[in-house]
Amino acid sequence: MSRALPTLLAAAAIVAFMACLPLWGDDPIIAVGINLLAWVALSASWLVFSGLTGYISLGHAVFYGIGAM
Repeated sequence: MSRALPTLLAAAAIVAFMACLPLWGDDPIIAVGINLLAWVALSASWLVFSGLTGYISLGHAVFYGIGAM
């Protein structure tokens, strides 16, 4: 349990930083933060659907690519 504490604290610090970003950040900084969160969500979904199951799904890449246009 004590080994998970530093990871939990780091995650909480990152969430707190991202939550405070709109209060003192400029528009480009907020755009980079949102883009970063989008890539994190894409990576997490790729891990769940492809990494853990071994299934190769290219639908996520196509969906994300179409949304980027």
